[in-house]
Amino acid sequence: MPAPDLPGVRFPASMWCPIGNIVETRPYGPGGRETRSGTLHFAPGTKVYYLGGMPFGMHDRIRVLGKHRGEKGGLEAMVILSEWVSRWRAKVIYSPAVIRQLCGDDTLYPYYGPVPPLWTQDEAERIVEIMQARERTRQAPTPPAGTA
Repeated sequence: MPAPDLPGVRFPASMWCPIGNIVETRPYGPGGRETRSGTLHFAPGTKVYYLGGMPFGMHDRIRVLGKHRGEKGGLEAMVILSEWVSRWRAKVIYSPAVIRQLCGDDTLYPYYGPVPPLWTQDEAERIVEIMQARERTRQAPTPPAGTA
C-alpha cells in the first residue's frame, strides 16, 4: 500500500532509517545512584526512529520519533539524550504513518527546525556506526583515578 499523500507531496513507499530502542534502565539522580525504567516519555524497549542530532553544541541529544508511553496509537517526536537509546541498526521502514511523519508532516517540528532528509542505506548505516561507537564508549570501563 503506498504511503498517504499530503496535497502536492508524494511520500515514498519505503525508506532507510536509523532505528534504536529505549534502554531498559538508566542512571538517575545525583551521581546516577538511582535507576529509572525507560524515560519519562518512552517505555523501556520502545522502538525509536532517528530524526537527527541537535545543533549548537548539544551533541549528546538527538531527535527521535516513537510511541509515547501511555498513548493509544500515534507517534511523538522528542529530543532525548543519545545514551537513552541502544541496539542501533539501519532498517528499511514501510509504515505509512512513520514515513509520513519522517518526510513531510511538519506539524511535528514547529520548534526543532526542518524535516529530516531521507537517508540512503549508506547514510543510515553510517549514522548507526556513529551511535554504536558512542554506546561502546559509554560502556567502556573507566580506569581508576591516578592510573595512566
